[in-house]
Amino acid sequence: MNWLFLSDLQGVYHDEWQTFINMDNTEWDGVVVLGDIDTLYLKSISERFKGRPIIGVLGNHDYPGDLEYYNIVNIHREQSKLGTERVTGIEGCVRYKQGKSFPMYTQAEMICICDDLPAADIIISHNSPFGIHDKTNRAHLGYLGLKNYIEKHQPTHVFHGHQHKHQISMVGKTKVVCVFGGWVWNQEKDTLKQVLKVAE
Repeated sequence: MNWLFLSDLQGVYHDEWQTFINMDNTEWDGVVVLGDIDTLYLKSISERFKGRPIIGVLGNHDYPGDLEYYNIVNIHREQSKLGTERVTGIEGCVRYKQGKSFPMYTQAEMICICDDLPAADIIISHNSPFGIHDKTNRAHLGYLGLKNYIEKHQPTHVFHGHQHKHQISMVGKTKVVCVFGGWVWNQEKDTLKQVLKVAE
């Protein structure tokens, strides 16, 4: 199966998006959104892929309810399927400002959340695991809870956004993939193909 992963589309202009969303997508079996995607883009994803699975998590620039409003299944702290594999989701990033308008968590809060998550084959997260693809500034530190989850459950894959780069790392038996823009993942072959490039 082929899954379209989308993340951090702030740098995609409207004309670019229209060209992308109207391209032939008949070989894509479903869509996974990893956060920080404008609501107009969420609307067009929901319309263009109607009838196919669309799941996701919120980014730190998204608002609670954005996904549900456009009939996208929010799997933060929930479990779903990608093909035959179990997938669970983690939203937001490390808290770097006050207020509860956006999905942000302290490291302690996210450790508790990840400790309660069931074992899954695939994790989708807006933020990266701590020490893997993250940066030194507070807003882009990875989640310690996600790192602990990987060490405990060893999922086959973790797909995340937030860090605005494309990078792949192996952590034990887990392949950690940083998604920026749009990438299609062939689940059987475990290959990735870029279909939407975002300017830094």
